[in-house]
Amino acid sequence: MPDTDELSFQKGDIFFVHNDMGDGWLWVTAHRTGEQGMIFRDLVEDLADNIDPNTVFSWFHPNVTKNDAVDMLVKSGPGSFLVRPSDNSPGDYSLFFHINNQIQRFRIEKKGVRYLMGGRTFECLDAVINRYRKEQIVEGHTLIQPAMNEEDESFAKPKEIDHAEKIYATLRECREQVGLKKNKGIKMQGFLNKKSEKNKKWKSMFFVLLVEGSDTHLYFYDNPKRTKPKGLIDLSCAYLYQVHDSVFDRPHCFQLVERALPCLATITYLCANTADLAQDWISALRPLCITQMTRSPKVQRLRELKCLQLHILDAHRLPFKLVPNPFCIISLNQVKVARTKVKTGLDPLFDEEFLLDDIPPDVLSFTITVYNKGKRSKDTEVAELTVELSSLTNGDEVDEWFKFSGITPIGEWGSLRLRVRYLHDLIMPQEEYSPLQQLILDPSLEVVRALADICHLDRIPLANSLLRIFRHERREAELLRSLNEAEIEREQETSTLLRAASLTTTLMDLYMKSVCTGFLQAAIQDTILKLLETKQSCEVSFEIYEF
Repeated sequence: MPDTDELSFQKGDIFFVHNDMGDGWLWVTAHRTGEQGMIFRDLVEDLADNIDPNTVFSWFHPNVTKNDAVDMLVKSGPGSFLVRPSDNSPGDYSLFFHINNQIQRFRIEKKGVRYLMGGRTFECLDAVINRYRKEQIVEGHTLIQPAMNEEDESFAKPKEIDHAEKIYATLRECREQVGLKKNKGIKMQGFLNKKSEKNKKWKSMFFVLLVEGSDTHLYFYDNPKRTKPKGLIDLSCAYLYQVHDSVFDRPHCFQLVERALPCLATITYLCANTADLAQDWISALRPLCITQMTRSPKVQRLRELKCLQLHILDAHRLPFKLVPNPFCIISLNQVKVARTKVKTGLDPLFDEEFLLDDIPPDVLSFTITVYNKGKRSKDTEVAELTVELSSLTNGDEVDEWFKFSGITPIGEWGSLRLRVRYLHDLIMPQEEYSPLQQLILDPSLEVVRALADICHLDRIPLANSLLRIFRHERREAELLRSLNEAEIEREQETSTLLRAASLTTTLMDLYMKSVCTGFLQAAIQDTILKLLETKQSCEVSFEIYEF
């Protein structure tokens, strides 16, 4: 069956059974092809223990004597061959080959589940034959035609059955039941893009969130039709963290960090196609990360919310010889969640803002690490600073210089100017906010305009919240149009139109950043690809332009 774990096979094939999966299905390895997968039990029958699995091959003769083997090859002519069990070395095999009017024998040694011949190791006996059909086994000669094995009474041939229709009807029912069985205990399922720390490429995989009693696992498959997962994530020892767009230059990412041992962490990066889908997965996964949620408040129906608004401004007196091309990485609990662009110079100006909302309850501090971007070598860590969240006043904005500590305690490692706002609050159930939501979404937008006047210093978090609310209701165009029209009516000088730092300009800036990626890709992707493919110089000469 295509795109499933069910194997196709021929009459006479032999399988090694690994596991009885129930409902009539067996997980097996096909001896002829080496493939692993599922087969339906009623389509096969058990073989006696004394039957050699290689009996499935036409050139294998389990009960032929040496003399009979020679006679068979003489009749078959030059180039013919066969394989039989070795008399001198029980468990091994002998390859008989008719060449130059004589019969030559070659020993094939059995080592565990593998076969050795000519100093090479093979996975199966068929691989030995296939190799020497193509390559010379003796100088100038290859295996040509097998001496065919006639009917062997000792090998139980498949029995002819007269109730095939019933078997295939049962098979169809079992295929449907497998799908129904998989749905039990499933809390969420769907496609996500996945990558690990080592792999650079993202791969679309089908994820299934399965909760069975106290066991919580996130399985991932190549596609929904597969039965055997490619892997799983144990949520009982997992920690969920967000991933800022700056890390991979793509939105809607998050990460699961498995810590089965304190010194060992496995990070899996996941990416959804939409913001709503990413939020649905995060909402489903977060309560199941039990270890991470131990610090969450125990008050029923209340949820803790931590939000960090971080503006990395500029650095001063960094050791230029060690870090000529600096960039910063922001970490929570030593897990990377955001990064700046690479800068140059003695006192680099970063001027980048990051909004880390809904920080996990186990996070007590954040760390900013300065790296040097290597041109041919790996990026090197130079210095870092750590800020305890408890040292920040809830709701207040802090604009300070923070000193770096380096790889050695001696020397000057520079400092970094940060503008930080930390919010720590308790969130009530969603229905408690319904009246406020109705006021904010009122078509007159009176509450929005009032908030714009009152919360001028907090316009960035206010703009973020308003944009999320209106986008969830698919009314962001109405919000932006109304506020822009009001801004235009208020402004008398066209030269200063939309220049002020207001809620309207902040909303427009955030909205354009959220939607411009797809627009830019659609607008310039073809042109960029053509430039990359062409061999002509793409340098722009400003001398031919008039400004």
